[in-house]
Amino acid sequence: MSRNSPKIVPSTPKMSQVPKKEISKKDREILKQLSTGKTDLEVCRALGLLPSQLEQVIRRATQWVDSHETENSDMFMVERALRKRSENLARSLDSRFAALIDISPEAILVVNALTGLIKQANENAANMFGYALEDLLNRSMEDLVPVKYRGIHPAYRIGFLSSSRKRQMGYHPPIFGVKSDGTEVEIAIAITSATDEDVMVICTEFATWSAFHASETVTAKTG
Repeated sequence: MSRNSPKIVPSTPKMSQVPKKEISKKDREILKQLSTGKTDLEVCRALGLLPSQLEQVIRRATQWVDSHETENSDMFMVERALRKRSENLARSLDSRFAALIDISPEAILVVNALTGLIKQANENAANMFGYALEDLLNRSMEDLVPVKYRGIHPAYRIGFLSSSRKRQMGYHPPIFGVKSDGTEVEIAIAITSATDEDVMVICTEFATWSAFHASETVTAKTG
């Protein structure tokens, strides 16, 4: 080769020219199972998979969807499998959350801070405020607030959500709740964010909380 000959540089294939890896037969079978709505546990049992192996399949499927633009039967199936799995996981989390609320010894309300509607509650909350549980759900939180505060209470709950803070149960200014018969009861409450729009309100009658707190203080001093 002469000194003046042009230097040949090997060309690098463009991304669009690089063949994209297709879904393996095994992964396709697993994803088909998920696309029918089966849970992770059901799929693992049916196909003899470990949870970690299923997670690897999901990771590969997600990467495959992200790298493909053409819509075809495989694309629809994989997207459906990923969507169904997300829905199942969300339902599972909701069920666990509801179970924890149900077994709590405290009265618990989950309230949409934007609308004020009570989305979840346990029997202890229903008993505290004198409602049947089904009557408490989808009721406005303001129904449990003394009449003189109902006008300003929505601003407090919306403001709490935007502040991303927590309110611990303790000696705050007196707080009263209104029962279904109109009588008021002094309560101690703790509030925390449950989701982007929901807050969890944990309530106990103030006299009960005060007595418990006093006994804990005595135990700590004498222990």
